[in-house]
Amino acid sequence: MPMLQLPTPPRLREAEQALEQALRYDLVNTTLLRELSNEFVAVDKLEAAESLLRGSLLAGDSSLTRKTLQDVLVTHNSTSTGLEQYKKVVEGCSSMGDRATLLARCANLLSMLGRLEEAKEYLDTTSATRSDKEAFIGRQVQQYHHRVDGP
Repeated sequence: MPMLQLPTPPRLREAEQALEQALRYDLVNTTLLRELSNEFVAVDKLEAAESLLRGSLLAGDSSLTRKTLQDVLVTHNSTSTGLEQYKKVVEGCSSMGDRATLLARCANLLSMLGRLEEAKEYLDTTSATRSDKEAFIGRQVQQYHHRVDGP
């Protein structure tokens, strides 16, 4: 009895065709590889997405690609590998708000892995980062009022 083959969804077919062309022409465009991975994530083909993201990172390091890879790994139940990617993103993060968010995500992943002491350290760092940000904003407001209102 022949097996019934379900039609391939159009989005998956398009992603597979784009990937085939990229491989045929040996394209190593990091942005293209990341965007192709997003299409595979959208149709729940996480292994293909992970492979594309790792290829993109080999071609050129990118915090956005690392974050996307982390999300794919966590979704794909590879929490510890995802945590390592998040840690690398935190190291290169210059935005205080983004850094606090990433630290909180690391703390969450650490707690999922049962590494509660390390998770607490990350949460403490997150609190310190938020306090630093609030103090910085407070100083800016004071300086503004000093300029506007005078001494």
